[in-house]
Amino acid sequence: MQLFGVVGYPVLHSRSPILFNRGFAAASHPGVYVRLAARRPDEAMALFRGLGLRGMNVTAPFKSGIMGLVDEVDEAAAATGSVNTVVKEGQRTKGYHTDHLGVLGALREHGVEVGGRSFVVLGAG
Repeated sequence: MQLFGVVGYPVLHSRSPILFNRGFAAASHPGVYVRLAARRPDEAMALFRGLGLRGMNVTAPFKSGIMGLVDEVDEAAAATGSVNTVVKEGQRTKGYHTDHLGVLGALREHGVEVGGRSFVVLGAG
Protein backbone atom coordinates (compact mmCIF):
# COMPACT_ATOMS: atom_id res chain seq x y z
CA MET A 1 0.00 0.00 0.00
CA GLN A 2 1.38 3.41 -0.97
CA LEU A 3 0.73 6.37 1.31
CA PHE A 4 0.14 9.89 -0.02
CA GLY A 5 -1.03 13.06 1.67
CA VAL A 6 -1.69 16.76 1.72
CA VAL A 7 -0.04 19.08 4.24
CA GLY A 8 -0.80 22.65 5.22
CA TYR A 9 -1.96 24.75 8.12
CA PRO A 10 -4.86 24.53 8.42
CA VAL A 11 -5.49 21.38 6.40
CA LEU A 12 -8.59 19.72 7.86
CA HIS A 13 -10.81 21.51 5.32
CA SER A 14 -8.98 19.92 2.37
CA ARG A 15 -11.14 17.82 0.08
CA SER A 16 -8.08 16.26 -1.56
CA PRO A 17 -8.36 12.96 0.34
CA ILE A 18 -11.90 12.44 -0.99
CA LEU A 19 -10.84 13.16 -4.57
CA PHE A 20 -7.63 11.14 -4.53
CA ASN A 21 -9.05 8.14 -2.70
CA ARG A 22 -11.94 7.95 -5.19
CA GLY A 23 -9.43 8.14 -8.02
CA PHE A 24 -7.27 5.42 -6.48
CA ALA A 25 -10.32 3.18 -6.07
CA ALA A 26 -11.48 3.79 -9.66
CA ALA A 27 -8.00 2.96 -10.98
CA SER A 28 -7.51 0.01 -8.59
CA HIS A 29 -4.36 1.77 -7.33
CA PRO A 30 -3.00 0.41 -4.04
CA GLY A 31 -2.81 3.77 -2.34
CA VAL A 32 -4.40 5.85 0.38
CA TYR A 33 -4.36 9.64 0.65
CA VAL A 34 -4.57 11.42 4.03
CA ARG A 35 -4.43 14.89 5.59
CA LEU A 36 -1.25 15.72 7.50
CA ALA A 37 -1.41 18.38 10.19
CA ALA A 38 1.84 20.27 10.76
CA ARG A 39 2.59 23.75 12.03
CA ARG A 40 5.91 24.24 10.21
CA PRO A 41 7.49 23.05 6.95
CA ASP A 42 10.14 21.04 8.81
CA GLU A 43 7.37 19.18 10.68
CA ALA A 44 5.69 18.48 7.35
CA MET A 45 8.86 16.95 5.90
CA ALA A 46 9.45 14.97 9.12
CA LEU A 47 5.95 13.48 8.68
CA PHE A 48 6.65 12.77 5.00
CA ARG A 49 9.83 10.87 5.81
CA GLY A 50 8.67 9.29 9.07
CA LEU A 51 5.45 7.89 7.62
CA GLY A 52 7.16 6.72 4.44
CA LEU A 53 4.95 8.72 2.08
CA ARG A 54 5.38 8.23 -1.66
CA GLY A 55 4.05 11.70 -2.47
CA MET A 56 2.64 14.78 -0.76
CA ASN A 57 0.74 17.84 -1.94
CA VAL A 58 1.74 21.06 -0.22
CA THR A 59 -0.65 23.93 0.43
CA ALA A 60 -0.51 27.21 2.33
CA PRO A 61 1.51 28.31 4.11
CA PHE A 62 4.30 25.80 3.38
CA LYS A 63 4.93 26.11 -0.36
CA SER A 64 8.01 28.32 -0.02
CA GLY A 65 9.36 26.73 3.16
CA ILE A 66 9.25 23.17 1.83
CA MET A 67 11.44 24.17 -1.11
CA GLY A 68 14.62 24.29 0.97
CA LEU A 69 13.86 20.95 2.65
CA VAL A 70 13.78 18.68 -0.41
CA ASP A 71 16.84 17.22 -2.11
CA GLU A 72 16.11 18.84 -5.47
CA VAL A 73 13.45 20.91 -7.23
CA ASP A 74 12.16 21.01 -10.78
CA GLU A 75 12.57 23.99 -13.08
CA ALA A 76 9.11 25.40 -12.35
CA ALA A 77 9.68 25.26 -8.58
CA ALA A 78 13.03 26.99 -8.95
CA ALA A 79 11.44 29.70 -11.12
CA THR A 80 8.50 30.34 -8.78
CA GLY A 81 10.27 29.83 -5.46
CA SER A 82 7.64 27.37 -4.26
CA VAL A 83 6.82 23.69 -4.18
CA ASN A 84 3.31 22.23 -4.21
CA THR A 85 4.20 18.57 -4.69
CA VAL A 86 6.88 16.42 -3.05
CA VAL A 87 7.71 13.00 -4.47
CA LYS A 88 10.01 10.35 -3.11
CA GLU A 89 12.32 9.22 -5.92
CA GLY A 90 14.50 6.39 -4.66
CA GLN A 91 16.14 7.67 -1.50
CA ARG A 92 15.77 11.33 -2.50
CA THR A 93 12.93 13.82 -2.40
CA LYS A 94 12.05 16.08 -5.30
CA GLY A 95 9.86 19.16 -5.14
CA TYR A 96 7.66 20.16 -8.05
CA HIS A 97 5.54 23.18 -8.84
CA THR A 98 2.52 22.11 -10.87
CA ASP A 99 0.01 24.95 -10.43
CA HIS A 100 0.73 26.32 -13.90
CA LEU A 101 -0.17 22.97 -15.45
CA GLY A 102 -3.63 23.12 -13.90
CA VAL A 103 -4.17 26.69 -15.09
CA LEU A 104 -3.01 25.89 -18.63
CA GLY A 105 -5.12 22.73 -18.71
CA ALA A 106 -8.24 24.62 -17.61
CA LEU A 107 -7.69 27.35 -20.22
CA ARG A 108 -7.14 24.82 -23.00
CA GLU A 109 -10.15 22.77 -21.90
CA HIS A 110 -12.27 25.88 -22.40
CA GLY A 111 -10.85 26.56 -25.85
CA VAL A 112 -8.50 29.37 -24.88
CA GLU A 113 -5.42 29.46 -27.11
CA VAL A 114 -2.44 30.08 -24.82
CA GLY A 115 0.44 30.10 -27.31
CA GLY A 116 2.07 33.50 -27.74
CA ARG A 117 -0.15 35.17 -25.14
CA SER A 118 0.55 36.51 -21.67
CA PHE A 119 -1.63 35.77 -18.66
CA VAL A 120 -1.63 36.91 -15.07
CA VAL A 121 -2.74 34.57 -12.29
CA LEU A 122 -3.38 36.29 -9.00
CA GLY A 123 -3.00 34.56 -5.67
CA ALA A 124 -0.41 32.77 -3.61
CA GLY A 125 -2.09 29.36 -3.42
